[in-house]
Amino acid sequence: MKILAGSTNVSVYYYIVQDASATSPGEPVTGLLFSDIETGGSASYVRQGAALTDLTLVTLASAGAAHADGGFILVSDSAMPGVYRCDYPDAAFATGVDQTILSIVVASAKNAVAAPISVVIDDSVVQTADHAAGIADIPTVSEFNARTLVAADYFDPTADAVATVTTLTNLPAITTNWLTATGIAASALDGKGNWNIGKTSYTLSQTFPANFSDFAITVTTGKVTAENVTLAAATHTGAVIPTVSTLAGHTAQTADHTANIAAILVDTGTTLPATIATIDGIVDTILIDTADLQANQGAWATATGFATSGALATVDGIVDNILLDTAEIGTAGAGLTDLGGMSTTMKTQVNTEALDVLATDTYAEPGQENPAANTTLADKINYLYKAWRNKSEQTSTTYSLYDDAGSTVDQKVTVSDNGTTAAKGEVGTGP
Repeated sequence: MKILAGSTNVSVYYYIVQDASATSPGEPVTGLLFSDIETGGSASYVRQGAALTDLTLVTLASAGAAHADGGFILVSDSAMPGVYRCDYPDAAFATGVDQTILSIVVASAKNAVAAPISVVIDDSVVQTADHAAGIADIPTVSEFNARTLVAADYFDPTADAVATVTTLTNLPAITTNWLTATGIAASALDGKGNWNIGKTSYTLSQTFPANFSDFAITVTTGKVTAENVTLAAATHTGAVIPTVSTLAGHTAQTADHTANIAAILVDTGTTLPATIATIDGIVDTILIDTADLQANQGAWATATGFATSGALATVDGIVDNILLDTAEIGTAGAGLTDLGGMSTTMKTQVNTEALDVLATDTYAEPGQENPAANTTLADKINYLYKAWRNKSEQTSTTYSLYDDAGSTVDQKVTVSDNGTTAAKGEVGTGP
């Protein structure tokens, strides 16, 4: 058998037959479980030049289940009798050696034998799609010969002209002064904006308004300023307009106007809104507090809507009695020392619940685990019932207790007998 070095999730198949001591030597053996190998037998592998490695077997859910290191299962008793799948770890097929031997030994009581499997570890390189594509790009001899050109057909950059190029790709970056005025014909831009190559100054033919030259543009700010501004036939030098005290058709503003306006702005902008917000909050609170009164105003508006002093005294007496009765119970029921006052119905209910626990409620059997030294009474009874009911096996060295299905060892214990003393160790977990 050959396997590529570094392969993962490898499953191999053993053909197990009856040995020479069986009734039909050489015939396929069916119905074996992983425990028939693991208990009283062994599974292992050895790599070239290394020590033997033991393989712990576990059962697989089916012959087509996902790979699991140590997984073991019968393929099919009817279609392929004697064929068993066994999953080996990736370490068995790692690079570095040329050969690995795989082996399983069936428990002697089964009178069965399986031949070891020799695996050649192949370190050769696997051809991939990239290799195939690269090989396909290599021209054949005829293709290479067909592409051969005579020397005269090669392009000579010093003598041959380049044909018209409509599309350029991978054009190098344009460096400083790559294009100069001397490299462009004077008429090259004609019709493209009427540019004049080499022009250093321009003349504007537009007619400007009178006195336009009196405006000055500040270079740093871009602001337009005027030296003189004329208002009502009076010229003001330096664009400074004097204070205007009277505007025709308007009442002059006085200091009282200014103060009154400021006060109005304060009252309407700050004081008045704050006061209104406070009032609004008070009204909302009153509405909430009186909501119940508003809904029941027909009752509370009359004397019949209020409790009388006599009615209040009656309620007070009832509350006092309740306090006395509940005081006997005490904090957290400390005063309940005698349940003899339970009614017949209550006692019947308690009895029914107790019977449910004993006769109706069910408990799952313990699984694959170490039985605890300190555990519940229910667990201890469950272990006794499981040991009485389930499948069990005992060899000269091991007692095994199986799960409900009878396929997995849940608990096991070491036993011995020297002819004088029979000993049994502490029960532990399987498999």
